[in-house]
Amino acid sequence: DSSKQIEILSAIIISGIVFKERNDNFDLGINRLEKLLFSFFDDKGFPNNKNPYHALKYLKYIVIIRECLKDSHKEVPKFIEKFIETSLNTIFYLATPNKNLPLFNGATETNLETFFEYLKNLNYKTKEPKELFIEIKKIKFKKDSFFFDACSTPTKKFSEFYQSGPLSFEYFYDKNKIITNSGFGSKISKKAALISRLASSQSSITINDFSTTRLEKNNLINKAFGFLIKDTFKTYDVKVFNDALSIGLRASHDAYKNNFDLKISRSIKINKQNSDLEGEDTFLRSNLSSKKVSFIIRFHLYPGVNAVKTLSGKSVLIQISKNKSLIFSCDNCTTEIEKGLFLGKNKIINNLNIFLKGDILEKEKTINWKIKKRINAEEN
Repeated sequence: DSSKQIEILSAIIISGIVFKERNDNFDLGINRLEKLLFSFFDDKGFPNNKNPYHALKYLKYIVIIRECLKDSHKEVPKFIEKFIETSLNTIFYLATPNKNLPLFNGATETNLETFFEYLKNLNYKTKEPKELFIEIKKIKFKKDSFFFDACSTPTKKFSEFYQSGPLSFEYFYDKNKIITNSGFGSKISKKAALISRLASSQSSITINDFSTTRLEKNNLINKAFGFLIKDTFKTYDVKVFNDALSIGLRASHDAYKNNFDLKISRSIKINKQNSDLEGEDTFLRSNLSSKKVSFIIRFHLYPGVNAVKTLSGKSVLIQISKNKSLIFSCDNCTTEIEKGLFLGKNKIINNLNIFLKGDILEKEKTINWKIKKRINAEEN
């Protein structure tokens, strides 16, 4: 378990620093640590298991090791300095407006304010990079921002925490989290963790109620390594755009290609004129067969954010607070509200989901949706 190895190696290294007669512990630990970081992180400093929390966890331990080395007047290895630099960029880039981590691929809610203060007191760089080329994308414009999961599946050995959430996103308006991922239930129970990975209702876009990945059913593998994924897929054509009218991104994935001859693409942008969030989900079928293909697109609302259908029945009022609300609308699809489960904290919490559903009867079907700030009298 790579997430446990960092704890063990840190203890070995620090014991070698504190007890001079155990310098062999230090040499052993440092050598193993360099190999672990090389295998567990990509060249951009992002974990190979796609879990933002593990980027934070590793950084915390490496900072402790570095500070102990400085206090003992030992030379800090170059790979540690480089890792801290790239990891700081990753964490500050991923920090949400309410100073948490986005809930992608096994992450749970983690408040970063205390850690940022700790880094500041140690004179570490605490500035957010303008751009970072990792698989989780961040788009910001004035008071609006969203995080987008453009990750392909990790390799099997790094897939213990992976959730079926390609093209999912988290949306923030004026530091309020509106659209969220459902989170990972590992801090609740093993059963909750499994539900958060397998249940199609926890995914953003599903076809015929199938998740994008299946898990290994081999009991021996599961006991030794946890529940690893069986199917892999690729996310591709990832493109960030920024023009005079809007800023956003688009991406596609092929998770349903084998079972349904289907490609899914999603484009999300912030309109620079009115700050509305606009989305477009496209389903492309390469072969129209007799097999019925249905889709569900879910927008998981953060706990405490309320939602009711408007009188017209064509849109949903999203109530953030007494004086702050948004309107969700979709021009060409049935819009419904359902109860959901949020697993991002240390307990199971009820929330609401907005969901769109329909059938894909043609070779190309596009669903357009929008979250806008202003509420017209008709919608009120």
